[in-house]
Amino acid sequence: MKILFYSLLVILFISCGNTGEDTTKNPESITEPNLEGYWGNTLYVDELLNKGVLEPQVMCPIIWTSVVFEIKHDTLIRIGFTHDFDTLAISNNIDSLATMESFGTYKLSYDIESDLLNTTTIGYKRAETTCGEITSFRKLTKEEGKKIQVLLAGAEKSSNLNE
Repeated sequence: MKILFYSLLVILFISCGNTGEDTTKNPESITEPNLEGYWGNTLYVDELLNKGVLEPQVMCPIIWTSVVFEIKHDTLIRIGFTHDFDTLAISNNIDSLATMESFGTYKLSYDIESDLLNTTTIGYKRAETTCGEITSFRKLTKEEGKKIQVLLAGAEKSSNLNE
């Protein structure tokens, strides 16, 4: 009789721990995305990586400061054609990681569905640019990020020689 009682008690404890809920859909079980690393402006990064230069074209204002982002912990490092590394603190709120100023005002956010960082223009007159309101940045490998840094540094040096 004791064996039956203890067996039922064990089964009761085991069954109480299993609620049958799908924990993959529970918001508390979703981990924060890892945003650390390099992110490249999707309008320009592939051309830079493949050709080493950008062909003359209409360039969005954000490109002057943001061809590549590097995220380290809670810091965003912006690298653009002006090649003046600019750092910003970023928040944990993926819907509003940071607000960036330079050739306009932009809100930086992360889209979980597409795995892209997006900058949304919030302080630039749309009539003054042919670029879209949202510019996206895709995750780069470390090698791609370093290569673009070198290419941008070379572009800065060559533009200084022509002055």
